[in-house]
Amino acid sequence: MATVEREVENVELAEAEPRAARTRRALLGLLVLLGALALALPAAASAGTGELGGWSPEDLRAAYAIPFSGGAGQTVAIIAAGAYETAERDLNVYRERYGLGRANLRVVNGEGVEEPPAKTFLNGAAEAAADLDMVSAMCPECHLLLVQAQEETLPSLAAAAQEAVVLGADEVNNSYGFSEVECETLDCALYESDYEHFGVEETVSGGDSGFRKTGSPGISFPSSSPHVISVGGTILHYVGPPTPRGYTEEVWPGTGSGCSGWEEKPVWQGTTGCSHRVTNDVSAVAQGVSYYWGLWKLGEGTSVSAPIVAGILAHASWEVRALGAGAFYQRPHHTFDITVGSNGTCSNKLLCQAKEGYDGPSGWGTPDEVP
Repeated sequence: MATVEREVENVELAEAEPRAARTRRALLGLLVLLGALALALPAAASAGTGELGGWSPEDLRAAYAIPFSGGAGQTVAIIAAGAYETAERDLNVYRERYGLGRANLRVVNGEGVEEPPAKTFLNGAAEAAADLDMVSAMCPECHLLLVQAQEETLPSLAAAAQEAVVLGADEVNNSYGFSEVECETLDCALYESDYEHFGVEETVSGGDSGFRKTGSPGISFPSSSPHVISVGGTILHYVGPPTPRGYTEEVWPGTGSGCSGWEEKPVWQGTTGCSHRVTNDVSAVAQGVSYYWGLWKLGEGTSVSAPIVAGILAHASWEVRALGAGAFYQRPHHTFDITVGSNGTCSNKLLCQAKEGYDGPSGWGTPDEVP
């Protein structure tokens, strides 16, 4: 997800609180959403052809061998918190600049009604802006559905994700996460079914805190759910000819990954050195991507990479989409293997170090054509 992790200023601590309580409150404030704050911050320079030298839609489609046309019958939903009143205007600035045509966008609140939520959250709007632009970049012909949750809470965001499916979404992107430490209080298992819909792809940002050991705050839900596609981040480099692809990638150091403390290992995940679910499944560029939110910015984090993957999956067949994350495990020849980089230090190198084949930070790698 694209991101630092949360607005620290939202955490107000009373001096009389015990140290343990203060620590927990700070943790909740930092990790309620893995998110958009970093989207508003300067990102490292890339070698793209887009605004501010960032990666443009043409760059991204070239890097992942994705066609311009396709996905016309698909609806990709973006789940974000709070009202984003300039969504259509900002999105069409981006699309016009890059020759994508005007957006087919529907905006609703978490109840599916076409009126904005009462509240506006800075992070939610930034996430929505980047997500809408990234899906547009990868699937210009897709219909877009922005579902705006009433609150920045798991119950509200999970309900919005459920509502997106009710409204006909074929793919649902979720650029947020809640620490598995928080799940001890939130009881995240209660919301598992909101992300479990056969034939509907649920992409989720893998987080931006680097590798975290089991039970640490860096492992987040719903990316740890076995029902979703957990998306990690990479750094993309343009190297041009004579390399066949013209691009190389390495692990973005901030990408989250790790072993869940409680989610069951999916049958398709295989041996990972962890008895529970391991994140991530796949990855995409998470640094230096051009997007528009009132002005041109460079996005950074897995909140950028997750909607890129959602837009790519909108080109895939229903048979592939029905496999969910398992599609990348059954069809690894449709990915560029990432073998360079790490996101931390760990005893089980598979969880934090890029290598040939599957690894936690990059999953099976980045998309190579439509899976």
